[in-house]
Amino acid sequence: MRSYDNYGFLGKTNANMIGAILLFFLVVKYYRHILFHSVGYPLTTISTQITIIISIILIINDLKKYNIFHFLLLVLFFIQFKVTNNNTIIYTYTLALALCNRDLKKIFNVYIIINVMFFISCLLLNFVGIKPSGYIHGRNNLGFGNPNGAYMAFFIIWVAYLYVKFDKLDKKEFVILTISPLIIYIQTRTQTGLVTIFTCMIIVLIFKYININKKIYKWIFSIYPILLTTLSLVLAYKFNNHYWINEYLSHRPYYWHKYLTNPTYGLNFVGYSSDIKRFAFMPKIPLDSGYIWTLYSTGIISFLLILFLYVYALYTLCCENKKAEVLLILSILTYSFAESIILDLAVNLSFIFIPYAITKLRNRNKIFKYR
Repeated sequence: MRSYDNYGFLGKTNANMIGAILLFFLVVKYYRHILFHSVGYPLTTISTQITIIISIILIINDLKKYNIFHFLLLVLFFIQFKVTNNNTIIYTYTLALALCNRDLKKIFNVYIIINVMFFISCLLLNFVGIKPSGYIHGRNNLGFGNPNGAYMAFFIIWVAYLYVKFDKLDKKEFVILTISPLIIYIQTRTQTGLVTIFTCMIIVLIFKYININKKIYKWIFSIYPILLTTLSLVLAYKFNNHYWINEYLSHRPYYWHKYLTNPTYGLNFVGYSSDIKRFAFMPKIPLDSGYIWTLYSTGIISFLLILFLYVYALYTLCCENKKAEVLLILSILTYSFAESIILDLAVNLSFIFIPYAITKLRNRNKIFKYR
């Protein structure tokens, strides 16, 4: 997606190519512990440094396309980083800022191909026994370390393909997109992923018959992240000891409550360093929730800002009737209910639409016209 016709000193083609390279290194970073155990740490460091350098180049190229709000957010996230020593938000936002002016559907094709190559490589290594299957309560991890990780790797391919092909999706592709998740589910038994995918397919069918720029739909879809945040908090504080809810959600509400109400390292306004899990919760307590983990690790202030930005991005995209983009965001936000992926751009490509939406603040008259 691009906001302006001026592509800077790189030119359109080169800028898109460099954006695709950035996505390549994000995928490499994502697979570092899945396929590259022996070089996991140095590969992470190298990939991170390369993505930062590429992002800076693209941001410099696009300087004229940004407004004061883009850089105000950059300053706020930098302050949060200096206070907490947690670079997650500023890193993710910088990457998104670098990619928001690219032709996303073109570079997403590269993203899909790279992910498919890594995904198939892992399955082949699993098939020949180099990365043997592990089983957790009868759930096959397919060599990915855990079943949820296997389904996540499939999901990011699935949702990216759906985004790219949304406007030209035919019946054959629709059937493939419906059946393939079932095949992976049979092995991994990942309920979160399956529920998310079939929710997405229902939304696809609904989108074929509505214009999302109508007022009622704009508000329904815009408040979606608020609803999921509210649901997460209610489960964490009011139903953390509910037997059936914990059974169905793999005890997530119980663990969420442990984090938020910890007497020493509980919820605060500014968040914690990125390694808070290692030194504050021993033995390690899992926290699988994009909303609770983002709230806990980044603090109330930063979380509310991110939540507002997502609401604004959804509203802006609905105003433009960009169904594929809205679908992508809703899909990721749904999956984030049970997986901590909101601030991981390798998985959550929808974060790119936050700086894209902020671009619209350049023209206030246009925003007022939306309303």
